[in-house]
Amino acid sequence: VGTSLMRDLVTKVHTGHGTRYDLEEMRKLGRIMQVACHCGLGQTAPNPVLDSLDEFPEAYARRLRSTAYEPAFDLNAALEEARQLTGRRDPGAYLREQDLLLGAMP
Repeated sequence: VGTSLMRDLVTKVHTGHGTRYDLEEMRKLGRIMQVACHCGLGQTAPNPVLDSLDEFPEAYARRLRSTAYEPAFDLNAALEEARQLTGRRDPGAYLREQDLLLGAMP
């Protein structure tokens, strides 16, 4: 599971869709894999990624879409279709700004 998650994060950054948040997630996941995996392969699998994050941070930075946290899913935009179907435009049909900020908390 850990190697699949790491692969997905590396791919996200490589394809230009990653953020600084994703880089931190890669670091966290790598550390978890090093201590929680039951076999040596799982424990050492994140080493190349972690080493490259330390040794070549500029290579990762060049591929980032943004340096800020950006959620992978925009709930407010996803609700737009429902607002259109129901004809709702009242304040209750929209997420509050504080609700959006809660999604940015780690």
